Amino acid sequence: MEYTKKIVELIGGSDKGHVFYTFARYPDGQKKFLYLSQNFAQFSDVSVETILSDYTSLFAFVKPEVLREMNVLQETSYLNLDLFYYELELFKADASCYWLSIKSIPEKLDDGTVLWSGIISDMTSVKRQAQEIEKMNKELQLLNTVNDLILNCSDQEELFQKICNALVENGQYRMAWIGKKPEAQDPDQSLRVLAEKGTTAFKQAKKMDLTDPELQNAPSIRAIHSGETIITNNIKQSNYFKPWLDSAQLNQISSSAVFPFVVNASVFILNVYSGHFDAFMDHERCVLERIAKNLALKVGKLRGQSENRDLNTQLRDNLRVLKTLNRIQEVFQTEYFIDDCLQRIVALIPAGLQFPQLCRVDILYDGQVYSAGSDAPAITLMSKRLELSNLKALEIDVSFTAAHPEGEKLAFTPDEHELIINILRGIKLFANELLLVANLKQTEANLKAVFENTDVAFVLLDLEGVIISSNHEFMSVCNRLLQIDCSKGMNINLMEALNSESYKVFKNHFTEAVKNRSIQKYETATLIDGLQEYFIVNISPVLDKDALNFICVTIKEITDIKHSEIESKRMTNDLIVRNRDLEQFSFMVSHNLRAPVLNIIGLCSHLKEDLDKFEFDYVVESINTSTERVVTVIDDLNSILMVKKDEYSVLENIELSRVLNELVDYFKRVEERRQPDIEIDLTAISSLHSSAPFVESILYNLMANAIKYSKRDTVPKLKIWTELIDQKISIHVKDQGVGINLEKDGNKLFKLYTQLNKDIKGKGLGLYMVKTQVQLLNGEINVKSELGIGTEFIVTLPLRENQIALGD
Repeated sequence: MEYTKKIVELIGGSDKGHVFYTFARYPDGQKKFLYLSQNFAQFSDVSVETILSDYTSLFAFVKPEVLREMNVLQETSYLNLDLFYYELELFKADASCYWLSIKSIPEKLDDGTVLWSGIISDMTSVKRQAQEIEKMNKELQLLNTVNDLILNCSDQEELFQKICNALVENGQYRMAWIGKKPEAQDPDQSLRVLAEKGTTAFKQAKKMDLTDPELQNAPSIRAIHSGETIITNNIKQSNYFKPWLDSAQLNQISSSAVFPFVVNASVFILNVYSGHFDAFMDHERCVLERIAKNLALKVGKLRGQSENRDLNTQLRDNLRVLKTLNRIQEVFQTEYFIDDCLQRIVALIPAGLQFPQLCRVDILYDGQVYSAGSDAPAITLMSKRLELSNLKALEIDVSFTAAHPEGEKLAFTPDEHELIINILRGIKLFANELLLVANLKQTEANLKAVFENTDVAFVLLDLEGVIISSNHEFMSVCNRLLQIDCSKGMNINLMEALNSESYKVFKNHFTEAVKNRSIQKYETATLIDGLQEYFIVNISPVLDKDALNFICVTIKEITDIKHSEIESKRMTNDLIVRNRDLEQFSFMVSHNLRAPVLNIIGLCSHLKEDLDKFEFDYVVESINTSTERVVTVIDDLNSILMVKKDEYSVLENIELSRVLNELVDYFKRVEERRQPDIEIDLTAISSLHSSAPFVESILYNLMANAIKYSKRDTVPKLKIWTELIDQKISIHVKDQGVGINLEKDGNKLFKLYTQLNKDIKGKGLGLYMVKTQVQLLNGEINVKSELGIGTEFIVTLPLRENQIALGD
């Protein structure tokens, strides 16, 4: 038993991603781990030894509702002896999380104890990949929502509040707020909160005073002073978060991010808080920084619009200036390029001055000069300069180039100074708006790049199934799944003519999504170029103010993930079978060797006594008999191990007629007295591609078994024939022997050292070897039998690519 345990531990320790275990539930309700691989320690803070002594210590970091669900599934498995399967989310003290796939097969012992022997597999990477895709979709949707707000909102206070609402409601953050740095002359130097949403009680735990020495390293204050984004992905490990730590834990806040943005001389900060550790990684940080930059541009535009409105009010009585400003405003509304805008504005400025015929106007921007008016030398000069958000300087120079006709001294009025300043401001707003549009276009281009280069297929449909837009991946998937080229404007209902099962499934889910306005998600598989490929399809209604206008469909290929799951299941089942073989092997060693070895020990102790010759000879003969029994068991073990060793033996083409004829000759020689009557029919298939040693051993044992269990004083009659059914080869070996009571002994038939007929000499090894070899060839064996009539064994093997011949 110790040898078996070491083998299991060796197998379990060789793969960090898989853990082997045996869990027992006794008739009195007690539960306990009988075995757990040492490599389980990587997933838990509790040692394996502690778990083995008290299984409940394993669930210290499992959510209560998850534990209740597991108990229900275990109870069902206990009552029905069904396969137990569960995907467990397990946390460690350092907040790290693992997703574990638990699979085991229950076995009920004679005393009522139920044992679950199985495997625990690490599926964290698969889960995280799915979470990353979901997170990316959420971030893209959030960015779209926020950009819509920035473009359509015309009030700063309303804009800030809607942005905070969107971050909490659409972005699913715990809290968001926007603050402003106080002006230097303000007596209260605390951060001003302009808008907030979420668990605001957390923020109120400590007043954020910029003059408080203890708070100089607080994330929000550091961001204001440095002008840099401050990310805290684990507040428990941040010394700067101590004043708010208790309140943060109470409000389930685990990480934070602060994004400063400057509008003119005003400093603002966007604060976002998440309930997850490591929430603000590179991609999410990039999205939020883009939101902060777009906010800065929009606030600058709103402020400029406000200033323009004030200017129009102040200049209401100055019709000349007002007309000039109106004309320049028209330029801002009709032009899309800065060069054309400045060329038109410089020609309009003289009309807003008191002596347009005596003036010259020059606008200097980015190394270019735009001029209007007289070319004469300047007599009086007014120069105004402004730096734009793109850090380029804008300058307007206005000069009188001639004296007043009446000899009066010419000077620029305060209104004219104000006019030029406001024109500068208007140009700045226009340039900033162009920059905002360019940034939004860049954001759109970036989103489009992600949209076109992601491995997720996207398509937007109207309610009738017409394609509104799609990415390249969708075109590729459609071509692979349906062998057609999809394009914008195409109606998916046309695909119904293809009579595709994949389309029928999609159509049903699409109809359900439109009818119930609910997200439909399903997996589908299809055969492409002879290979099975798997996809996840997500059909999501797109609502606008509670109106359903579009349906968004995403298709993600998960073939590699599915193949990994299938391989994992295969490995799990293989390991479970091997584990059972090891247990049976251990039982055979302990059961069949223990008695003769103990007998030898006892007999050897008698040799020390004073025995007469008869007694001495008897003891020696008994020792010899027990020794022969030990040798026999060892030979049997060696035969079994050799079968396991040859599991990956070379496959070759086997002529069944040759193998069977040689076996018939052999049995007629060894059964000379009874001369068995063996009928062979290889009409269906006469050769197969497999392991020659295995096939010969299988046929030998089945034929030997049929002859051995034939009726007494009769000629053994056997019939052997082949069939080809569903691309599988069936070899039938039928006799007219004593038969088997399958209802009583069917579950014992292929077990090691099982002898159903005590009147016939045998070791119970042949059928065990047959089933082992058939399973190693990826086949199966079935039996039909009636007592007194006979038995038929059917061996089914896969038809391999190199299969060479049908029957004669």
